[in-house]
Amino acid sequence: MPFTLKEINSNTVRLEFEIPYADVESAFDRELRRQRGQVRLRGFRPGKVPLHLVKGYIGDQVLAEVAGELMQETLIQAVEKHEVRAVSPPKVEREPFKPGEPIRFSATFEVHEKPRDINLAGLRGERRVAVIDEAAVDEQLERLREVQSQSVPIDPPRPAQNGDLARLDYELRFDDKPGDEPIKREGLEVEVGSGYVLDEIAQALAGMSVGEERTVEVSFPAEHRVASLAGRRGHVRIKLVDLSQRKLPALDDEFARDVGEGDLTALRAKVRAELESESRRSAESELEHALLDQVVERAQPSLPAGWLEEQLRERVEAFQKTFGGGHELSDEERGGLRQEVERHIRRTIVIGWLAQQRGLAAKEEQIEKRYQEIAERTGKPVPAIKAEFAKKGADVLEAEITEANVLAALKESAAITDVKGESKRKKKG
Repeated sequence: MPFTLKEINSNTVRLEFEIPYADVESAFDRELRRQRGQVRLRGFRPGKVPLHLVKGYIGDQVLAEVAGELMQETLIQAVEKHEVRAVSPPKVEREPFKPGEPIRFSATFEVHEKPRDINLAGLRGERRVAVIDEAAVDEQLERLREVQSQSVPIDPPRPAQNGDLARLDYELRFDDKPGDEPIKREGLEVEVGSGYVLDEIAQALAGMSVGEERTVEVSFPAEHRVASLAGRRGHVRIKLVDLSQRKLPALDDEFARDVGEGDLTALRAKVRAELESESRRSAESELEHALLDQVVERAQPSLPAGWLEEQLRERVEAFQKTFGGGHELSDEERGGLRQEVERHIRRTIVIGWLAQQRGLAAKEEQIEKRYQEIAERTGKPVPAIKAEFAKKGADVLEAEITEANVLAALKESAAITDVKGESKRKKKG
C-alpha cells in the first residue's frame, strides 16, 4: 500500500497514506461474508440472508471496521519500515471516504531527533579532589556522635532551651480570612530554636514548660514554599506536650568500640579513609558530568515539544507529592524544574547517540557481571536479583552500564588535569 514519509522538522514527521479502493472493497466483501452468518432476518435461515440485504443492514458498520483495521495495519507497516522513533501516539487525520476512491489519511508523530555523529576532539576537564583535613574528620565524628545520641528526660524539669527536643500540638488560624479551615497538627517533633516552619514558632518554644500553651502571631513570607500560605497572616496556638534533650556519647575509645573500631585512633583513620573515598567519587562524578555537558553543548539535540511538556508534568507531580499535595510551584520553581528536565533528557539523548556511534551499549557479559556483584554485595542469589530488576524494568541496569561506558570513553578522549580542591567539610543534616 503506497505511503510517503515527510520530515516536518527534526522532531516531527508525517506519514501520508493512500489505501487503494480495490483493497478496501476486497476486505469489505470478505468481512461482510464472514459476518453474514451472524445476521438474523425473519424469513431467512442463518447464513442464507442475501448479501445485498446484509450489506444494507450492517454495511456501514462493517465498512468502518474494515477501514479502521486497514489503516492500523498500514500504519504499523510504515512505522516499522521507516523506523519511526515516536515518543507519543500520532495525530491521525483522515479525508472523508467516498465510494470508489482510496482511503486517504495521514499520521503525524513527535519523534526523537535522528542520531548524529559527535566529535569528541578537544574535550578538557579538571578532577578536583577535596583535601580532607582534621576539621573535616572532627565534623564527621560529631555527626556520628549525634547519630548515636539518646533522647533522655530533662531532670529536674525546666523550661525549654535551644537544642531541646520538643513534641507539640498546634492549631493555625488565619486572620486575613477567619472563615478558612484552621490547620491542625498533633505530636509534631521539632528541635527548639531550629527554625522549623516559622521563626515565630521556633522562638515561642524557648522558655515554655511541658503542658504550657502559648498563642503567637505569624506572618508567612511572600516567597513561602506553599503558595496557598504565601503572604498570609494568622495566629497559632502551641501546646508543649513533651520535652527531652539529646545526650551525646563521649568521644573516646569506648565510643569507638561501640561503633565497631578498636580505639579512637582507628575510628579517626576509618572516618578519614571514608571521607577521602567519598571525595574521590564526588570529584569523578563532577568531572564526568562536566565532560558530558561539554558534549551536550556541542551536539545541541532538539527535544519534541509535546513530549517535553509531558515529562515536565510528571516531574511537577513528583515534586508536589514530595512537598505535599497543597504545594503550588512558583514561576521560579517551575522554571528550575524545566531546566533540570531538559538537561537530563539532553544528556540521556547524547549518551544514546555516543553508545550507538562508538559501540558502547552494555554488553551481555557486563550485565551478568553486574548481577553477580549485586548478589555478592546483598547476599541474595542472582535469580532473585534478576527478578527484582525485571519488576523495575529490565533496561534499568542496561542503561546504567551504557552510561558508565560512555562516561569512561569521554574521560579517555579528554585532556584531564588533577587539581587539589578546597578542604572538604561534612554538612550536618
